[in-house]
Amino acid sequence: MLLKAVRLRSVLMKRFGKFPLMFIFEYSNVSALIRSLSSLGGEHANDRATAQHHMWMEDAIAQHAAEIRTWSAPSLRPHSGGEVVYLTGATGSLGNAILEAFISDARIGLVYCAVHGGEERLKQSLRRRGYPATVGESTKLCVLPYNMSTPALGLSQDYEKLAAQVTIVLHNAWKMDFDTPSSTGTAFTALCT
Repeated sequence: MLLKAVRLRSVLMKRFGKFPLMFIFEYSNVSALIRSLSSLGGEHANDRATAQHHMWMEDAIAQHAAEIRTWSAPSLRPHSGGEVVYLTGATGSLGNAILEAFISDARIGLVYCAVHGGEERLKQSLRRRGYPATVGESTKLCVLPYNMSTPALGLSQDYEKLAAQVTIVLHNAWKMDFDTPSSTGTAFTALCT
């Protein structure tokens, strides 16, 4: 299914300009995708697609923020340079979008990304989806290789530093069969101190 989406995106980019792969998953059927793309047409299609993508992300972030505000949690230890985030799932389409939002948010001082395959895998994922190189090159970004099957997630020396520094953990999990539209998909978040 993912391969078909990538092929479809390549064809559509020739007509409508560059837009994130996630855009295709936002519309669960052909009719919805056609209506959306029809409204884009013209020379500013990419700008409108990007604006639509950002509006969707802002809505998703607002929903998560509202949920987090309802949680009772011990007081956070804010990092002197802003919140310190530990993000999983950063190489997926939603993870890329969340990472871009965190990098551009002045309230976030540092983003640790747990990535199987390391920094180059994350950068390739960002490039493939059309994100600017500045996201993967940001000084706010620190990519950590990890292994879920080992003690302390394979972070050994970094684990204690992370436990002392991180103020927010965003565990981004996604159903990988792509049958569920992303507007009804599942993203899990957790706040830890």
